Amino acid sequence: MKTRAGVLRLSIAAAIALSSLSVVAFQDRPPAGPPTQLVIRVGVDLIQIDAKVTDKLGRPVTDLRAEDFILEVDGERQP
Repeated sequence: MKTRAGVLRLSIAAAIALSSLSVVAFQDRPPAGPPTQLVIRVGVDLIQIDAKVTDKLGRPVTDLRAEDFILEVDGERQP
């Protein structure tokens, strides 16, 4: 179980790092001129994390549930 948790935590950390990079890349910039069309800005606080869990022999583990995982952000557990 420790190996599963380690792989999951590493996957979560990578996903959070990548999503942080995309937020920085798409920060609001001042407009170059008057807008020529309607602009709608939408924010989303959703992070989807895909995890692939395998046993010691590399076979997929398929009987896991949400209760088998712990999600932490900056050392704090998240629901």
